[in-house]
Amino acid sequence: MVQLETFKKYLILLCLSSAVSIFSAHLVQAQAEPPELRETLESMEMAANEQDLDKIMEFYSPEFANSDGLRYESIATALEQLWQNYPRLNYEIQLDSWSQEGDTVVAETTTKIQGTRLAEGEIQKLNSTIRSRQYFQGQQLISQEIISEETDITSGNPPEIEVSVPSQAKTREQFNFDVIVQNPLENGILLGGAIEEQTRSDRYLKPSNFELTPLASGGVFKIVTAPGLPGSYWLSAIIIQGDGKVTVTRRVTVEPNE
Repeated sequence: MVQLETFKKYLILLCLSSAVSIFSAHLVQAQAEPPELRETLESMEMAANEQDLDKIMEFYSPEFANSDGLRYESIATALEQLWQNYPRLNYEIQLDSWSQEGDTVVAETTTKIQGTRLAEGEIQKLNSTIRSRQYFQGQQLISQEIISEETDITSGNPPEIEVSVPSQAKTREQFNFDVIVQNPLENGILLGGAIEEQTRSDRYLKPSNFELTPLASGGVFKIVTAPGLPGSYWLSAIIIQGDGKVTVTRRVTVEPNE
């Protein structure tokens, strides 16, 4: 059994990074950001780069919540653990759209995160792309919705893969989750496994476990039946080939089958 390092927690940083940069002038093309937020967000960005947790949390509303059930206290805990594991993270945020709804600013962003760390004697590389929707009131972030998520962690000489899975599904609908190895297998042994999880706040800080099995077909091929209840779910897979390893997570949003 292999533990999957809980890279789902990196979404925590997106709550932070999206709030930091979405209104920066270089990201807004069609319309300038609300001027009253500019100074606050620049201060928040500086605190994030310095990994100043106390300063960062000043910019979160005590009533903050996101779509996975995270709250103000769990954001602080997860950020602290994240920064311990990854002391350096680089992120790039693209503003897709933003609007004003009464006293609330709503912004949709695409955030890319890259980072490396030394763990268990090997260098692990993180690449993550998240689309999310943020809600601001005054100088504070009050809520966030995760729209989509793609996260990969690699180490050693990882196999090249292609991931195929829908980002949305209907309740009780069947779909395929395929992680296909692109490079020739030759005589090497390919190991892998896959798991399904509902997105929950308590899963951000707990590793998941894989049951590894030999892969004779050149990848992980799984038929998934969507749950009967709407919500967000993580599909994760791991593939080990020689001295290389890749773990992937994709978010699937399950909607009512009307």
